[in-house]
Amino acid sequence: MCGAGEDVTVYAGPIGFDFAPTDDAQNSFGINVDFKLMDAAGTVLSENPDFMALQLKSHSQNKDMYLTLTLTLRGPPAGG
Repeated sequence: MCGAGEDVTVYAGPIGFDFAPTDDAQNSFGINVDFKLMDAAGTVLSENPDFMALQLKSHSQNKDMYLTLTLTLRGPPAGG
């Protein structure tokens, strides 16, 4: 549970991503992030599909990676 103004930190470890070659001899890959806030009963309080889209490049075709996403909720609906 969190209150208004508190940070929510999510650690994400995507799997099964693929790469596309770039003009500068690197590997491009992207991650789309959806946002959904639910209360303890599973009722959706707020959601935003495609909340964030990340395009990344690497010299290697990385086999693993992780992301740390921190959201600060300001004025979430009561009941969460």
